[in-house]
Amino acid sequence: MPTDNGKVMIPWRLAETILETRLSTTTLRLLFSMLHRLDLADVCGPGAPADPPATWAACADLRARVGPRCPNGARDFHAAMDELLRAEILVAADLLNRNTDFQWRFAPWVWSHMRVRDWSNYVLVDLVELGQCNSWYTVMLYIRMRKLYGSDAPQFQMAIDPKRSIAAQTRRLTEATRRVASILNVVCYIGLEHARHAPIPERFVIKLTHPGTRWKKHAYLKFRPNSQVWRVDCIGTRRFDTRSVSKLRADLMVKEDEGLEHQLPR
Repeated sequence: MPTDNGKVMIPWRLAETILETRLSTTTLRLLFSMLHRLDLADVCGPGAPADPPATWAACADLRARVGPRCPNGARDFHAAMDELLRAEILVAADLLNRNTDFQWRFAPWVWSHMRVRDWSNYVLVDLVELGQCNSWYTVMLYIRMRKLYGSDAPQFQMAIDPKRSIAAQTRRLTEATRRVASILNVVCYIGLEHARHAPIPERFVIKLTHPGTRWKKHAYLKFRPNSQVWRVDCIGTRRFDTRSVSKLRADLMVKEDEGLEHQLPR
């Protein structure tokens, strides 16, 4: 049996599709644990069957890392089973042995992603880290940040939701980012950037920093003019104005040119 390191490699196209399905938080976390069981069962790879195999696991094992920590009998698994069948992620599922074991079969489209995986574009999900995400939105941010974590200059964008106020979106994003920053031990800089042709909020840009990143010229502090910028880490959120961000970046570049030791700004 393969060694269980608590991590599962998910092809990025599959991860994106799963997130778009908008499953409940508990079901979403259990789904990643179920995908992990495919590796533990050693059914994937070049010699894998063309049709998705039946897979089973003890309910306690499936939720050991991802939760829920205080399960309410089999209710969570009944709910997950219904959601995943409706979403056509599973084609069959059942609770066995007085609701202590869960058996399922993934849909062919899911199996096609997992059977022989695309190593050129994937996210490595740590189930213990995933279990600390307390909402769909936090899971989504975690998945995106985890994918980019090893990049030299990790960053991504979030579109503005025209149906929600900017204040509500900012609060939601900074609060969820703080939780993920704590999980991954990163510092994030969030910029609310405006359109170039008009003073209209256009997007959020999120940039990650940690000891392994290699940002050139401290570009994690570079955003469009008139952007609102927040620094977010496990401790809290700090607001910058545009001028102070530009000055901070300029000061850091001078120190770097002088050969002084670089530390992330606090």
